[in-house]
Amino acid sequence: MFYKILFDSTLYFVVFKVLQYIKRYPDQYNIFDHETLNLSIIAFSVVIASLLTNKYLSKTNSTSKIISKHFRAFFLTFGIMAFYILNTHTAIPSRFLLIGTITIGFLLELVTLVIIKKIRIKQVLDKSFKINLFIFLSDIIVLSACCYMFNIFKTFETLTSFRKIIIAIVFSGNWFLTHFFAHRFEFHDTNTVYWKFIWKYIKGNILFVSLTLFTVSMIIEIHSPVDILIKISLYYSLVNLLPITLYYVAKNPERTDEVKYTIGKATEVTPVIEEVMDFRQDMKCSFSDSYISHYLSEQLSTIYLAKFPEVYDFIKSNVDLFSFNFKRCITIRSSDVYNVEVLPNDSIELYMNLHEINDIRRINNYFININSKLLNNGIFIGKVETLSFRRERFFKTFPLYIAVVFYLYDFFWKRVTPKLPLLKRFYFGLTKGKDRVFSLAEALGRLYYCGFEIYNFKKIDGFLYFIATKVKEPSSDASPSYGPLIKLKRLGKDGKTINIYKFRTMYPYSEYLHSFILNQNGFSKIGKPAEDFRITTWGKFLRKYWLDELPQLINLAKGDLKLVGVRPISKRFVEEYPKDVLAMRFKNKPGCIPPYVALLKQNIKDYIESEKIYLLEYQRNPYLTDLKYLFKAVYNILTNKIRSS
Repeated sequence: MFYKILFDSTLYFVVFKVLQYIKRYPDQYNIFDHETLNLSIIAFSVVIASLLTNKYLSKTNSTSKIISKHFRAFFLTFGIMAFYILNTHTAIPSRFLLIGTITIGFLLELVTLVIIKKIRIKQVLDKSFKINLFIFLSDIIVLSACCYMFNIFKTFETLTSFRKIIIAIVFSGNWFLTHFFAHRFEFHDTNTVYWKFIWKYIKGNILFVSLTLFTVSMIIEIHSPVDILIKISLYYSLVNLLPITLYYVAKNPERTDEVKYTIGKATEVTPVIEEVMDFRQDMKCSFSDSYISHYLSEQLSTIYLAKFPEVYDFIKSNVDLFSFNFKRCITIRSSDVYNVEVLPNDSIELYMNLHEINDIRRINNYFININSKLLNNGIFIGKVETLSFRRERFFKTFPLYIAVVFYLYDFFWKRVTPKLPLLKRFYFGLTKGKDRVFSLAEALGRLYYCGFEIYNFKKIDGFLYFIATKVKEPSSDASPSYGPLIKLKRLGKDGKTINIYKFRTMYPYSEYLHSFILNQNGFSKIGKPAEDFRITTWGKFLRKYWLDELPQLINLAKGDLKLVGVRPISKRFVEEYPKDVLAMRFKNKPGCIPPYVALLKQNIKDYIESEKIYLLEYQRNPYLTDLKYLFKAVYNILTNKIRSS
């Protein structure tokens, strides 16, 4: 690179001195006059532009890419030089020397490339150029809108027609040339990372602003009305990234976390997988017949988990490692779903991924894939950084005020945005789902949704390690709770299933953990699951003041519920009710305000008792009963005698 910089410096020095000689004639020429300072400005601009465009570090043999880098450096040189002169209040040098030196030097560089690299110019000129029509038209629209916004026609109305034509040619020429040699109008791969994709377009914007800055300040003069062109180019460069981002997201519709049930098919099978397939014929759901089972425990303790002894102890204390066939066990540390897709179905006894699931895009499909590869009662071991652990990490790593700012940004971008219908496609398009935030309830709930049952979990080194068992096929429910408004399946009149609307007060996928919570902690005194970690902070507030019940007005309008009546129950609670009470329940329409609120009864047995009392009274005098229970319920709520939970 040093020799390339030296060559450029020598080349531009010679060109500058030749032009200076032509301008001043021999009798006025002095090789070391005051204009030599202008040469240093030119040399500085050329070198910086070349370094920024990687002109000196070209590792490609592509003719078009080599020449494009030289053109980008050429355009950027003008902008750097103009920026330097304007901000250092340096006297504007001779335009003949300045423009002539850079242009002729650039042309000589191209001639050198032709000689040294034997580049065929015809090959470059004949290169097929497939334009991306959407990008091209959107750029024209944005540029026209910026011109209209700055009222460019009124600004230039005092100029002569000839001057207007010159300005239009120079400005539009800057736009087209810089974007053409930055390959902005070409088709670019949308399957790459967003920032890498959009950088190709940012380069065109930088060159356009750079060349506009030079032409306005050096050629057309900054004091005339055309300085408005600099503002137009700046606004255009910012605004035109929006349609490009929309184009990028539109070309990647699969970058969401919507539930899909299609299981990926293996496209190739490695020798290890073939060996696993040879053993499939004698596999059983019980893994006790493994003849090399001791090898799994040895490999985990000495290799895979040698640096994580606490993780190994946790697994060993919960899983009988000697009951597995090592050849039917997979241990990896990767977020690449291909590691699962290539495995044969119903072939694995234990699957362990030591990479956090926060980095796995389309997490449900990943779990469903693992479910299909495991035998019945097969074990899945993984880890996740939960919401609470993440918050703890932020506040341990940074000072308090900085941690608050970082955590709020992280929470909104990586926790809230993926759940918003309009913004989630942008999120997954930009991040590919990397480093997403999961609450404990959502992480475990997704596992239950995908056919697993949690055996145990434990916090180790800032991560939650879980051990899950395959117990069934993935859920067929196509709409698990995810947004702010949820629908709960309940039993209404005549035992028919109805959807009850509520504001979501639990973390996503929490409904699949109901049995798990009850098995762990049982019921509280008021008949709700005890120590329920599924409820969010704002959910507790909404429940406290009954605000989560407001969407039931939709059910009221649809006729599924009446204002006062027994609560619509889930199928699971049917077993808790005596048959006579259940028969009375299904004869009547359920209500928004349940009897236990009026009678101040708040445990599972009192629920049933209060409903029995209400139903018997309702049979005798329905309208007066509903009116009495309504006033009692409102009074109890307003006087804080009863609170939701």
